[in-house]
Amino acid sequence: MHVVDVNVAWSMMPPSGSIPPPAERSSRILVIDGASSISARLKLALPSTTYDVTCRSGADRLTRTIEEIDPDLLIVDLSLADPSAFEVCSELRATDLGRGIPILVVSTVPVADDQVARGLLCGADDFLTIDDRVGEFQARVRVQLRNKRERDRLARLRRERDAYRREAVVDTLTGIPNRRSIRTTLERLLAGQWQFAVLFFDVDHFKRVNDTFGHEVGDLVLKAVAGALESSLGPEDHLGRYGGEEFVVVLAGADRELSLAAGERYRAAIERTLVPEIGRAVTASVGVALFDPEAPDENIDVIVARADGALYEAKRAGRNRVVLAAHDNEATSAPPPEVRISTVPESKEASVEAALLRELAAERAGLPLLPQAAAEALRLAEDPRTSMAHIARLVERDPPLAARFIAIASSALYSRGPKAATMQVALVRIGLAAARDLLLQVVYERSNRELIRYQEEVAQSFDHSVRTAIACRVVAREMQIAYDNAYLCGLLHDIGEARIYRILCKLPDAPAPGPFLKALVDAHHARAGADVAIAWKLPRDIADVCLFHHTTEDSTIPAVVIVRAAEALIRSLEIAPYDPLEPMAHVDASQLEPIGKAGIRELRIPGLLAEIDRQVTVHRDSVAGGGAPAHG
Repeated sequence: MHVVDVNVAWSMMPPSGSIPPPAERSSRILVIDGASSISARLKLALPSTTYDVTCRSGADRLTRTIEEIDPDLLIVDLSLADPSAFEVCSELRATDLGRGIPILVVSTVPVADDQVARGLLCGADDFLTIDDRVGEFQARVRVQLRNKRERDRLARLRRERDAYRREAVVDTLTGIPNRRSIRTTLERLLAGQWQFAVLFFDVDHFKRVNDTFGHEVGDLVLKAVAGALESSLGPEDHLGRYGGEEFVVVLAGADRELSLAAGERYRAAIERTLVPEIGRAVTASVGVALFDPEAPDENIDVIVARADGALYEAKRAGRNRVVLAAHDNEATSAPPPEVRISTVPESKEASVEAALLRELAAERAGLPLLPQAAAEALRLAEDPRTSMAHIARLVERDPPLAARFIAIASSALYSRGPKAATMQVALVRIGLAAARDLLLQVVYERSNRELIRYQEEVAQSFDHSVRTAIACRVVAREMQIAYDNAYLCGLLHDIGEARIYRILCKLPDAPAPGPFLKALVDAHHARAGADVAIAWKLPRDIADVCLFHHTTEDSTIPAVVIVRAAEALIRSLEIAPYDPLEPMAHVDASQLEPIGKAGIRELRIPGLLAEIDRQVTVHRDSVAGGGAPAHG
C-alpha cells in the first residue's frame, strides 16, 4: 500500500472543483479533540473560506458550547476520554439540543468493525479513519452538511405546514379556534344528530372601546374575553371566535337548564375580568340556541341564526344577560345576569329592577354632569407646571362653583387668616392637589341637589363618602404611601349610589325608601360608579375602587386596599362616637381583616381612629362654611 506523510497529505488543498458550493459556505463545524490532537490536521482540510471551524479540547461544558456555536456538524475524536466519544454521541442523541446535529466520529488509527458499529449505534452518523484520503473526508463532511440542510428544510416545511394548518383553524389574535373550526364542530354534531347548544357572545359596547381607547386596546379586550371563556371551559365544551367581537361556545349534550346555567357561568366569568387599559371590566350579551334531534334544524346556518336572534334580544333587553332562543324564533330570557333582588318575575320590584338595568346599560343614564370649567381645571391641576391664574380663570367661568370653592378654601379647615378674596388666592392657599379634590367634592355635592327624591339617602351617602375620604388619607399615611388620589378614592368610591338614586327617581314606579331601595343600590352601585369615573376621565384607580371595594376577593390594587381599610375604620365610628377610654369597643373581626391587609397593626388602630375622628369633627363643625376636610 502506498503510504505518505499524513500531515503533508492533509495540508494539500483540494482542487477548485471540489470546493463546496455557495450553499455550503459558512457552515459551522465544532471539533471535539481528544488525546490524538486531530483538530489542527482537520482544519487544514476545512478552509476558513468555506467553513467556520471551532475546536475544543475535551467534552467539558459541551452543552453550553453547542448552545453558543449552534454547529451544523460535530466532529468527535475517538480518542476522547471521560466522557468517551461513544458516551458523547449517546448523551447528545438523548437531548433535543443534540438530536438534530450530525456527528462524525474520526480516528487516527484503524478501528475494528465492532468499534465502528458501536459508534454508529450510539448515535454517530458516520465513522472515518483518518489517513491520506483527504478528498473522501471532505466529501463525507459535505454529505453530512447536505443531509443536515435537507433535514432542516423539511423541518421548516413541516413548521410552515403546521402554521398554515393552525391559521386555518385558529384565530391568530386570541389563539382560540376560529369560525371555520367551530363550524366544523357544529357540522359534526349536526351530522351525528347529537343534542347540543350554541352560545353566542357579543362584547357589549365594543365599538365604543375602539373609538375611545384605540384598536390596540380593543384587541386586548378581545384577548381578555377569550381568556375568560377559555378558563371557564367545560370538558365537553368547544370555544371559538366567530368574528369581530363575537365568540361561540358549543355545548355537546346540553339541555335547556344546562345551557342557560353555562351561559350565565361564562357571562359572569367575562364580567369578573378587569381590563386595566380601560379601567374596568367588560360585559357580554349571550344568545343561546338548542339543537333538538327530535325537532332538528335544517342546517348550521339556521341554528346560528337562532342564536344570533337571541343575542339581539339580549342586547335589546339591556345587555349583559343570557337569552334563550325558541324554535319559533321567539327569544325567552334566562335569569337576568345582575344580582336580582326580587325572585318573582311578574312583581313590581322585578319590573323596577329591570328598568334600572336597562338605564344602566345605556351607560350615559343618570351620569352627573361635570361642568366644563371644572373638567378643564381638573385636567390642568394634574400638571404641576400649570399657572394658578389659568385655573382660577377657568373656575370663575362658573360663578356658583367658584363661590362654593372660595367659601371652602376660606374656612377654618384651610386658613386661620382672612377670607380669600379671589379664586387665585384660594388656589394658592390650598395647592393644586387639594384644589383638584375640592373641585370634585363641590361638583359631587352640587350634582346631588338636582335629585327630586331620596334627598336624605343621598345626603347620608355623601357624608359617608367624605368620612371615608378623610380615613383614606389617614390610612395612606399610615401605610407610608405617597398616594395623591387617596382622598378622591374615598370620596368617590360610592358615587354610583347617587347615580342609582338619580335613575330611580325618574322612574314612574320609583321605590319608596326602605329595604328594597337599599338592596337595589347595594347590588348595582359598583358598576354605576365605575361608569361615572370613566365618564369624568378620572384616574383609573378610582374606577377600580368603585368596582372592587365591596368584593370579598383579595385585591392587589393599592387604592382598593386603602378604601377597604378606611371603610372598616369608619364603620366603627359610625356605630358609636369615638371613646378614648374604649377605642376598640366597636371594632370587630370583620373590620380587623381589611385593616390588617393594609399592613396596619392592631395596636395602631386606636390612634388612627382618634385622628380620623378629629378630622371628621373639624369637617362637621365647618360644613356650614364650605364643608371640606383639610389637606396636608
